[in-house]
Formats: sequence, C-alpha cells, structure tokens
Amino acid sequence: MHILHLVAIALLLVGAALGTWGVRNYRRLDRRYADATARWVKGSATVVEARILERERTDSNDNSYTYYEPRLRYHYAVEGVAHEGQRVALCGVPHFNSPGPAEDWLGRHGAGAQIDLWYDPAQPGDSAPVLDRPSLFAALITVVAGVFMIGVGAMMLAAPL
Repeated sequence: MHILHLVAIALLLVGAALGTWGVRNYRRLDRRYADATARWVKGSATVVEARILERERTDSNDNSYTYYEPRLRYHYAVEGVAHEGQRVALCGVPHFNSPGPAEDWLGRHGAGAQIDLWYDPAQPGDSAPVLDRPSLFAALITVVAGVFMIGVGAMMLAAPL
C-alpha cells in the first residue's frame, strides 16, 4: 500500500471521529443545558477565590493575541451540607479579549462576594453561576473541519498514483 493511501485513510478516520465528536459533544451539552434550565435551583454562593489567567493564542497567520480567562472558586450550602464549586459557566469557558472587561468581572467576583448560583438538586455538588448555551458555532466548525478532512482523504484515495 502506498504511503498516500495510508495518509488518506488516516484523514478519513480522523475526519469522521472529529465530526462525530463535534455533533455528540454539542448534543450532550445541549441536553445538559436543557436539564439545568428546567430543573436546577437558584441559590447563592460566597466567592473564595477569583482570578484572571492571561493566555496567548496564535492564529494560522502566526499573529499572536492575548485573551483573559476567569477562574473562580466558591462555597455554598444546600440543606446544611457545604459544597465547593469551580465552574464559571455551565457549557463553556468564558474569556475576555481585553483586560478592561476582565478586571470588571474580577471586581464583581472578589473574595467574599455573594454571587448567584444554579445547582442540581439531585446532585447539589454540580453547580454553575451562569447557565450558558453550548456554542453551535464551535460545533459547526468542528463538523466542517471533519467533513473537510474526509473530503481530502476521499480525493486522495480516488486520485491515481
């Protein structure tokens, strides 16, 4: 078997896995969001620690940019039982593109601040301050990338050597 056939088969397999993962992950998060909005109970929590992580990302043109990702740790009680949470949002990891909004967020979530919180009454340790929807855009990008890889792999297999 020619090396290009092996590469084509690898592209087909990875593309199929990537596309499948994108669809399944979106559906899983969408079910989780629907469940949370229907059943979860609103409560409050006390912030123990809040910070902003400064991250670097490089795009396909080698342009580097900085974004800011919030981190949170909070305590809350459900029926007298103490819990600790760290999730900032239910389905996604929020980030800020500039330091100003990140600092505003940090100012509202400083240690000792009271924040709204949603938790699962069946599993009170499962909580999130924000019930956000899963990103359809991210799912579509993943599926499109998978389909593209499948297409390239199929063309490579169909091309004469």
